[in-house]
Amino acid sequence: GKLINVKDAPPYTDAQQQGVYLDPLARAVQDKKTGKYSFAGYSGPQIAKGWTDEAEKTLVKEAGGARGIGCDVEMINAMPMDNQAFLERNFTAAEMEACLSAEAPRTALTGKWSSKEAVIKAVSSFQPEGSAPVWDGPAAPLREIEINADLTVSFHGRAAESVAAAGVK
Repeated sequence: GKLINVKDAPPYTDAQQQGVYLDPLARAVQDKKTGKYSFAGYSGPQIAKGWTDEAEKTLVKEAGGARGIGCDVEMINAMPMDNQAFLERNFTAAEMEACLSAEAPRTALTGKWSSKEAVIKAVSSFQPEGSAPVWDGPAAPLREIEINADLTVSFHGRAAESVAAAGVK
């Protein structure tokens, strides 16, 4: 048999490259007939909702209760960097300036997005039973929740009203 097997191409297609690089769960499989490795059937990153659920359960256990706990995990390459309307709807000018000038803009924006989602979950945990929803749902713009450079949170507009109604200080 061969001691060295020199490859002439990577085991992924050009279309798969970014997803494979950014997905810690991506795995090449070996074709039993040819012996070559590939990402055949790989269609992009898949994140298990269970990761977020498990992390949240651990946080709740450590904190002694669910109130004020929010956890969110997003795949970095899922951030739609080329959708200006999405960015402007969900990030303040200060957030976009900071993220877009960062060494890894997509990573920075994804971190801000995940932080905003976690804030919604944490604030929602203070919602009195039977009261109106604290947040307007999945279509609500997230620019009203601002993650500041010092990692504090500022609320604007409807988000500020929701936080006040939930009794969060």
